[in-house]
Amino acid sequence: MKTDLLKYDASSLQELLMRKLIESGLYEDQIYPGSDTRILIDLFSWTFNILTYILNNNAANAIFDDAEVYENLNKIVKLLSYKPHSYKTSYCEFILNYLGSSSEASTFSCTIPKFASISTGKTDKWGNEIYYSFIKNYTFNVINGIISTDENPVLYNGRYMRYTFDGITQGREYELFIMNGISPNNNHPQYIDTEGISVFYEKIDNNGIQTFKEIKIVDNLILDAGPNDLVCEMRLNENYELTFKFGNNIHGKTLEEGGTLHVVYLVSNCDEGIIDSGEINTSEISLKIGNISSLSELIKMCYGGIEDFLLNYGTIFSKNNLPLVSINSLNIANISNSSGVLDYETVEEIKNNAPSAFRIGNRLVTSSDFRTYILTSFPSIIDDVYVCNNVEYCTGFYKWLDKYNSFDISIRSENYKYANACDFNNVYLWLKPKYDGEITKIDKNNILSKCENIKQLTINLVPCNAIKTYVTPFIKYKNFDISELTENIFSSSYVSPVKIFIIKNGENISNGTVKVNVSNIIVNYFKNISLLGEKINVQEILNSIYALGYVEDVKTVLVSEEANGELIYENGLSFISFTESLVEFQDYEIFNNSKQFEKFQYPELLNKDSFVSLIEVVNDTSYILKNKEF
Repeated sequence: MKTDLLKYDASSLQELLMRKLIESGLYEDQIYPGSDTRILIDLFSWTFNILTYILNNNAANAIFDDAEVYENLNKIVKLLSYKPHSYKTSYCEFILNYLGSSSEASTFSCTIPKFASISTGKTDKWGNEIYYSFIKNYTFNVINGIISTDENPVLYNGRYMRYTFDGITQGREYELFIMNGISPNNNHPQYIDTEGISVFYEKIDNNGIQTFKEIKIVDNLILDAGPNDLVCEMRLNENYELTFKFGNNIHGKTLEEGGTLHVVYLVSNCDEGIIDSGEINTSEISLKIGNISSLSELIKMCYGGIEDFLLNYGTIFSKNNLPLVSINSLNIANISNSSGVLDYETVEEIKNNAPSAFRIGNRLVTSSDFRTYILTSFPSIIDDVYVCNNVEYCTGFYKWLDKYNSFDISIRSENYKYANACDFNNVYLWLKPKYDGEITKIDKNNILSKCENIKQLTINLVPCNAIKTYVTPFIKYKNFDISELTENIFSSSYVSPVKIFIIKNGENISNGTVKVNVSNIIVNYFKNISLLGEKINVQEILNSIYALGYVEDVKTVLVSEEANGELIYENGLSFISFTESLVEFQDYEIFNNSKQFEKFQYPELLNKDSFVSLIEVVNDTSYILKNKEF
């Protein structure tokens, strides 16, 4: 029989070798991690995987580069044990408020269960109501009217649905189930966030007694499951469908014959589910899962029955007021705008991420390992990350602070660690967000939690917010003082003293079109700077403006009172950069050529949403321009 060796990756080869040894009856200790036989199998399997990778890499022109269809590339990267990420829905941090009076204040503990949902009162363009849902239990205490909790709850946009697989379980090794018909489409999108997936196994015994068991989802059956663990491995296949793979009584428990599988999943409202701060302010929580009409069945499947349910969640829910309840004296409100959404991983993203993820090999040792892992694991929230050790932190970050007389213990108030040379185990993660604002505490905790599982034991991870440095057009004038600029630069009434003058050639094009096109070039240039420590190349921006074909000249002009009625200008573009936090604007620099940022910095264009107001289109003979004087 011809054997197709290319269908094996490290995990499947491990499975094959261990199964053959068990069937032979000669060897048994390979089922125990750390045994000599198991170590030899692991070494052989991963060596085979590396050689397969080298083969694929050498044939990249025929495979990776030429694979432009998602279906093909999804199958190829399965050889590397790579799982393309699925859709990521919007999420938001919420707070609980106690509304009772001090005289009515009571003391109690309360748990809101996963699968509970909160309505926004709005509907999306498809007519679906917009909900935010709990993907895990959330417990808090009320002590004399004051709410005590370790962290605020994070709710994810979407409403829960149930999918029941056709047919019954067969009790086979590595049994595979595919959720058919749930892939996204244009008419009725079913965008599923896998963060909210739960799998349940239903069995009816000979006496007609129905039982449900929840099946834990693990990253890898081989690495994360023992013979008695009721677990499964989940992967997004080439048709955007979720597949669930179960064990073989060695790596995960084999499903019993004659059972039924149910999947509870979270369906996102896509972009329609994004909300602003304060849009949810309610005391009502609902407990309902689509495709489950019986409330008793829902409670039995998801919570172990009504007795267990009331024992754990009876403070909020009771038998008489389900599925919609109003929490007495408590209110739930979102304290920030919800995050954006992230679409399914594209072909180009898979090409970039899969080889890097394979090289990591499920361990974090080098700075490159950490950076690759964070970028591929959190693509919806992290734009870039700079990873450094304690020496680089002290000699780089501290040196930058000291340069502007800002190095003291007060940096703790900005959530930066005040370290010393003896903190040699620290690894610092400088995180640049994909969205406006800073990385939230919840996102930081998620990143640390994932990294903790596969990092070196001696490493202490320290998350840091990458430092945002603002950039705006500017010309230095006589008697310039940075405090005059920064005193009200962030106020809504601030008017920039500097404009960008665009002089057209003879082309017949409207001034409004010129302003918009030039503004878009500058705004998009800064928007596309996704990496930390990059350089601003002003000449590159100018080349793009001149490439429009109807721009003859560009000047940065001072038009405020400091010019004494004259137009003082700089040929081309001139900018000023400054950092608001930590150094209090003392790092300001005016430049018209290039600007190199520190490895932990990134530029943000000031007033980017209204930048077009800084651009004026003039005729070359309309103004008498004077060079700047000092």
